[in-house]
Amino acid sequence: MLDFYVTKADGTSEVFREEKLINSLVNAGAEEKLAKQIVSEVVEGAVSGVTTSEIYKTAFRELRRESRPTAARYSLRRALFDLGPTGFPFEDFVGALYKKMGYKTKLRQVVPGKCINHELDVVASNDEECIAVEVKFHNSIGFKTNVRTALYVHARMNDIFEKRAEDPSSCPVNKGLLITNTKFTKNAVEYAECVGLDIIGWSYPEKNSLLDLIMKYEVFPITTLTTLSRSQKQSLIQKGIILCEDLEKNKEAVLSLGLSKDHIKEVLQEAVHLGKMPYKEQK
Repeated sequence: MLDFYVTKADGTSEVFREEKLINSLVNAGAEEKLAKQIVSEVVEGAVSGVTTSEIYKTAFRELRRESRPTAARYSLRRALFDLGPTGFPFEDFVGALYKKMGYKTKLRQVVPGKCINHELDVVASNDEECIAVEVKFHNSIGFKTNVRTALYVHARMNDIFEKRAEDPSSCPVNKGLLITNTKFTKNAVEYAECVGLDIIGWSYPEKNSLLDLIMKYEVFPITTLTTLSRSQKQSLIQKGIILCEDLEKNKEAVLSLGLSKDHIKEVLQEAVHLGKMPYKEQK
């Protein structure tokens, strides 16, 4: 096979690598044989310059025919973007994720800094630490969170910590964190590592990225479901239902969608099966 280039979401190009797509499919739960079969179909119909979005659509369509829960896992990155257009559902999702990780969480809390007050998107605490989580949500899959955001978050955390140093009773926060649904630019990562700012993005840090945490703790947004339309998912989000596991506890909200009994059963089964696949560390 001759090499061909793919156009990424940020507009840059790179040589298509079969093993990269195979790993993505396998990590989502597909058998290696199926993953290779899907990649063969992608390659067969591809031309140089094909977009990664087009490749994703082809792979997702073929995967969905075999297993909806696997296809749902494969669509996780795009599912997080679908939590928009506002950032509040993603803040709720991050709060739910940290609660699943064993933290007590509070959303949208105002705490004092030395210079000004700060509204924190999520405050997550356990017996060892109290984390101020700055949540940054973006709608564009090609966007990367840049160093300006890291600078901004670091400055806010320093203001909070300086106030706490003066008056320990003013705020329990003793750690700062920036978390986003996107990837980071190289400069953002280098700056965060230099100043000691913890950051979590879609694929950073290695083995503890947002993707790793979602898969490990099985906290799936309802936007991953392949059995609901985008408008149906948005209707549930507006009712405060963010996670797949919340559907079973909120059947009235599901009934309000006007679905047939068989369709509702299909939705609930997919939601349950999402969390039944063994976790595989991302390659």
